[in-house]
Amino acid sequence: MITPADIAAWCCRHRKQLDELAKGHAREQAELQKENMVLEAGLERLCDNADDAVDLLPRGDPLRPRMRLTLIRGFTSEQVRQRFAPAFSSFHLTHAQPREPNADAAHFVAEYALLRQYFEQYPRGSKHNYRVVNCTRQQFYDRYCDFHTRASPQTEPLSQASVRRYMEGFHWRFEKHPLFCPYCDSLHNLEAMEDRTAAQDMEMARLLAHQRLYLKQREYYHATLQEMVDAEDTNRVVAVQDFSTFFIDKGAIPVLIVTLYTYDPVALDHLMRKYCYIMPTTDRTRPRMKNNTAFVAAAWNKLFATEYTFTDMQWNRLDIFSDGGPKHFKTTAHVHYWCRVKQQLGHDHTIRYTFFAPHHGENVCDAASHHAQTVQRSYEADHGPLRVNEDFGNLEQLGASREFFFIERPAARYLRKFKTLAGIKQYFVMQFIDWRTVRCWGSAQELDRAGTERVLRA
Repeated sequence: MITPADIAAWCCRHRKQLDELAKGHAREQAELQKENMVLEAGLERLCDNADDAVDLLPRGDPLRPRMRLTLIRGFTSEQVRQRFAPAFSSFHLTHAQPREPNADAAHFVAEYALLRQYFEQYPRGSKHNYRVVNCTRQQFYDRYCDFHTRASPQTEPLSQASVRRYMEGFHWRFEKHPLFCPYCDSLHNLEAMEDRTAAQDMEMARLLAHQRLYLKQREYYHATLQEMVDAEDTNRVVAVQDFSTFFIDKGAIPVLIVTLYTYDPVALDHLMRKYCYIMPTTDRTRPRMKNNTAFVAAAWNKLFATEYTFTDMQWNRLDIFSDGGPKHFKTTAHVHYWCRVKQQLGHDHTIRYTFFAPHHGENVCDAASHHAQTVQRSYEADHGPLRVNEDFGNLEQLGASREFFFIERPAARYLRKFKTLAGIKQYFVMQFIDWRTVRCWGSAQELDRAGTERVLRA
């Protein structure tokens, strides 16, 4: 006979089992919740990088739709919109399931495999992961078409847009090279022709003149530096300037790079180099500054006011070299600016401006730009991304010879339109006389002549 004591003992024993089961269930729930949190964090990271993961594959690759299927499996179309909206196309946001792989996907895979074979023709730089190309992008694509025709004459090559998109998955360096210039490239093609028409002979004469100009302007640049060294001239400054673009959080920042050379009796080549990077201050209420003549004028005003080379050295001659950028350098406004600087400095100072031949600018500023951006990437890898423009001035790895300067606004005087200096394109050397007079030469080879004196119109 079951007594009340037996019932009580049985209840006590099973209550302990129930308590143990409840505790076990609570532990399992906690573990499950923890795993869900880990999975949720992993999913968030996956969502953040979903577009990167898919874009690693070329368009037309059969794995692209399969990868999307894997990423969204188990989610409703509404959840797909919420979680994957930044990463997926409008088609995948409005359909519960993506389409199956395109029937032509295998064809595209073969085409991209052929494109990769073409890429292999361009060697990687020493100790670098980029491929070196010494032609224009249009020539690069034309050569691909020729390669494709020889390798697979029964199919059409990929479009230029497809090739350029696929190139973004690789690292490239398009180096300046004689054939990088379209004029020199045309000359090369004409020289290879056996029978030329009279018009082609005239064009060839014009292109030969361009090549002579390119050589003379480059020789004059090196001769100017050597002349300063040979004369041990401590009162002379040689400047090379060019524009570049830096980035903070994908926001483009125009940067004027000015490389200053002065005589240094201690250096091995007797040249001291100072690399100046001039960029706008961080002011999101101000319209984005453009790389125009007003920017150049504000940048040089900043250098004249704060750069040691101009504030502490007893300089009396400035030779400036740059390309003939029609937007910011070879402009009437720019000539007005240097005439004004000449007037302010007085007759004791000489300022001469030399333009390199088209498509043959000096790349010392390109190297300075590459160095600064390499230091930026190294810093961001250790400390996180830069947040404001002024953070560039705190990059200690740049070294003492490199300095950042910041301007608040462009020089408003040079935003207005000036009356054009007729024939400015034909001049490649200018010397500024006073506030409205400039002496011009067609090339450095003509400097032994008097030059053409031009008066700027008000």
